[in-house]
Order: sequence, then structure tokens, then C-alpha cells
Amino acid sequence: MRSARFLVVTFTKTASHELRSRLSHPDFDRFFRFWRDAVKALHDQLTFTFEDQKYWCWLDLRSPDAAGKKKPPVTGVARFDHILVDEFQDINALDLALIRTLIHRHRASITIVGDDDQAIFEWRGATPDYILSPQEHFGKSFKTHTLRMNYRSPANIVLHSQKLIAHNKRREHKLVEASNDSHDAKLLVVETDSIGERLEFEDEDETTSAENETLQLMTAHRAKGKEFDTVIMLDTVEDIWPHKRATRTLQIEAERRRTVATEIPHNHMTDKGP
Repeated sequence: MRSARFLVVTFTKTASHELRSRLSHPDFDRFFRFWRDAVKALHDQLTFTFEDQKYWCWLDLRSPDAAGKKKPPVTGVARFDHILVDEFQDINALDLALIRTLIHRHRASITIVGDDDQAIFEWRGATPDYILSPQEHFGKSFKTHTLRMNYRSPANIVLHSQKLIAHNKRREHKLVEASNDSHDAKLLVVETDSIGERLEFEDEDETTSAENETLQLMTAHRAKGKEFDTVIMLDTVEDIWPHKRATRTLQIEAERRRTVATEIPHNHMTDKGP
């Protein structure tokens, strides 16, 4: 069986040298072999991933019609006048391309909802740049509405989260207030010296959780929307968060849906809603 071959194109000598050094690492060889086997397994089972669903949808929207001509804009009852995208801080380049294509095909206006302080999915291609500068990616003007009231967390949690996230340099400034003025919630920060100690701590938590359901271990994303009397944040300085860059810039999630940006319709665009 012939070995798999890959073509990688770079445009600068610096990028070429850096890529060569990285590709020589054994982890890359294992990754490409895994990727090849995973794609073959999906093909053999006639299945595809969630990212594939979005990719093929995007290709279909951009493909020509049966006559080989460019598809016209959607009209009539099939047309969407407005598109609302929630959790916009989590989108990646493919998501952005799909949304832009939908807007173009439907001649729709758009409202995006999200929180740049919760941009914790850089490991899957997401970036806070999309929500921080939507006008650069959509070629439209946006008006920002900040939702300042936190209805989920007690006042001391909101206060500490505001102090922590203020260290971020690439963010939309927000002054968030708590609707619950209670200061009873406890926040415990645990620091470990090694990965081994951290794993031992997690194992102890899992054992305790099985015996006492009041203690639960979960990721920051899974913890959204849940309320606890005490919140323990494990090892936020090292690699418990998905992406090292997100950790270095302290992009640790706070309250969701802080920022709402909506496209400002132009007067001459009669197909926009009021």
C-alpha cells in the first residue's frame, strides 16, 4: 500500500523553515495517520462530522445551478429577512464563511450575540476577533448593545470575575453588575505543582462526587448555566484550559451573552427590517 502523500504550500522562507521543523516531529506523523484513518472510516460508514455538515452546506450554497449558472438570491417565502447568531464568540472560519454566504444569498440583515470574554474555543479555530470587529468580516456597520446585568451569579463572584478578566488586553470593556447582591458564594483557587498532583486531585474529586453529589468536576463550558455554593477553579495558570494561548491571555469565561452587536441597516437597503 502506497504511503499517504501531502502537499503543503507556504509563501515565505520563514514559514517554510518553521513548518519543516514542526512536520519532522513524530506527533505530526501520528496525527496525519489518524486523520487519514478517521476519514476512511467515515467514508466507509457513510457518515460525516458536524464540521463536514457545515462544509458541504457551504459548498452547496455556493455551487452553480443545474444549468451551470450562478444561483440567484433567495426570494419569496423561502427567504430569511434577518439572521440571528448566538454564541458568536465560538465561531471559526468555516462558520463565518457559511454565515456570510447565507447573508448574501438571502440579502438578510444580521444580529450577533455573544461574549468575547468567553472565547475559549481557539483550539477549534474560533477567535474573539470575529465578535470584536464584525464590520471587518461582514463589510457592514454594527451597533453594540452591552447587557450589563448578571442574573446568574452572586455579587462577589461577579466582582472577582470582573477583576480577573480585566487583565485581558483584547476585549470589549464591560461594567457588569449583579442582580443578586449576596456575597455568600465561596471561591477557592487550588494550585498544584505538577500534572500528577492535578490528576490525583481530580481522581479524589470524582470519588467524592460519587459518594456526595454536592461536589462535581466539569469543564468551564459544561458549567455554564449551573449554580453552586462553592466554585473551585483548578490550575488556571497552566494547561487545564483547552488552549495555551487562551490561558496565557487569561481568556477565562465569565457571564455569557454580554455583548450584542446588530447590523445597522442603511436607508437605501429597502429589504432590511426596521
